[in-house]
Amino acid sequence: MFEYRIEDYQRLFQVSSDAVGFYVSDIFRNYYKKFDVLITFSDGIWTCYIPIAVRDELLKKGVKFYSDKARFLQYSQEFDLFIKGSSEFFVSLLEKQEITSEDVKKAFEFTTKHFALYHKTEFFYTDQAFLEFKRSGDESLHSNLQVLEVIKTKGREHLNRLFFGYDGYSSQLARKIASQFDVPDSDIMAYSSREILQLFNGVRVVRKELDERKESFVTIDNDKVLVYIGKEAKNFINQLDVTEEIKQLSGQIANSGIVKGSVKVIPSDYYYDFGKLKEIFADLPNKFILVAETTSPELIPACKKAIAIVTNQGGLLSHAAIVSREMNIPCLVGVNDATSVLKDGMEVEVDAEKGVVRIIK
Repeated sequence: MFEYRIEDYQRLFQVSSDAVGFYVSDIFRNYYKKFDVLITFSDGIWTCYIPIAVRDELLKKGVKFYSDKARFLQYSQEFDLFIKGSSEFFVSLLEKQEITSEDVKKAFEFTTKHFALYHKTEFFYTDQAFLEFKRSGDESLHSNLQVLEVIKTKGREHLNRLFFGYDGYSSQLARKIASQFDVPDSDIMAYSSREILQLFNGVRVVRKELDERKESFVTIDNDKVLVYIGKEAKNFINQLDVTEEIKQLSGQIANSGIVKGSVKVIPSDYYYDFGKLKEIFADLPNKFILVAETTSPELIPACKKAIAIVTNQGGLLSHAAIVSREMNIPCLVGVNDATSVLKDGMEVEVDAEKGVVRIIK
């Protein structure tokens, strides 16, 4: 069980919210399992890691993909049609009085398809293409990467509609199924997609299993497809987490510059309650160093008041990277533990010449 080393993985995503339960995690991994991802959930924090070797292969594929005008045009058109069709399907589905197993299967096909398309906009697919353009000035890369910014924004907005917020399509679907089969809402969020389909055959998950999944779980997609829950999952997560005093964090330079200032951490739980954004924005100082899991269009008001941006995840074509270049402020992405190490009010120096964040006090 303890053969896995965190050094062999790169963290992809993290969301701090109990709303990201076994159900949402399983929908995510319906596609991402092909990348041998490692997923952990404990203390309300869901985290996904990808093997570094897999990441490196995806970066190579990204260069070939974004160098090909015909393939990229086809992809762009397909993504647009998918978003339209997906939205229409879920709006129609959620108006139905009774959900069928075929409805659910089709819903899961749509969510899996979204990740199949959207992963090509992520940093582990685009960063090497961006660096290759900077090196070579290749015109195909340049034009495709410019269009990518629009595609990524549309894709992220649809991702929010599918998964985030109480009214996200997947959350609404889960609650309708829970009501239809007289399963508590909190329990349905601990079911896998396969187990939800089994409800139509009268099969339910036992109470002990559900309670342990709500506490913690680990899924590892490799040759064996390992799943740990409860105490066993906690032990696994603890051996991954090597705690030590940290005075400096490092990341990838998305936009250069050096500034000192006070930290303001934007918690990622707003993804499941967009009403929190008004509260977050009202509490922002005039100038601060924005620290977040990632940024998205919803956080533009915060970005405009920031003197630097530091994100756990993301790459050279992430929202944070693009915004920082537009606003000409220092930005580091892929800092991994920024939101857990850096706290509100900390004085730090963002050195986006050397790619580090130094804790002053």
